[in-house]
Amino acid sequence: MSILEEKIKKNKESFDVNEPSAGHFDRFNQKIGYSQEDQKRKIAFGIAWKAAAVFLLLFAVSFLLPDQSVNGSRELASQVMTQDNYLEELENIKNYYGYQAEQKLEKISDMACNNEDCAELKEFARAEIIQLEKNTQELEEDFRENDQDSRVYLALVTNYRLMSNVLDQVIEKIDSMNN
Repeated sequence: MSILEEKIKKNKESFDVNEPSAGHFDRFNQKIGYSQEDQKRKIAFGIAWKAAAVFLLLFAVSFLLPDQSVNGSRELASQVMTQDNYLEELENIKNYYGYQAEQKLEKISDMACNNEDCAELKEFARAEIIQLEKNTQELEEDFRENDQDSRVYLALVTNYRLMSNVLDQVIEKIDSMNN
């Protein structure tokens, strides 16, 4: 065995320690001229710069957004539904979905000419449309009686959409039966 190996075996405990001895880091920092106060100042300075950057960014954005938000709120205020607007919008919706329903019913009639099952689906669609139209008339009466309540308005719009969806489903079903 060499002299080096003997020394290592005799002083094994001092070689097995992973952490340096107490005060090692303090002595090292003193030698390079670095203190914890300097470290705290650097951290505080870094935080101050980050806060200033965030503040500056928010300040810059605040100059860009007010014009857009004021204009947006003006547009929103002009779009608030009044009683006249409800009636006019409801009439437009009624015309749109009525036209769509007519077109879809014609398409169903054309598609259902040849097949008995398709004819049954056509009659089912007509019965559903009649029921939905009755519901629509009742909702329209409620709408007029309740000072044009927005909830009833939304129910009317939903009823028209439902009517359109039923017809779409019947068209898809007939189309799948024909193919």
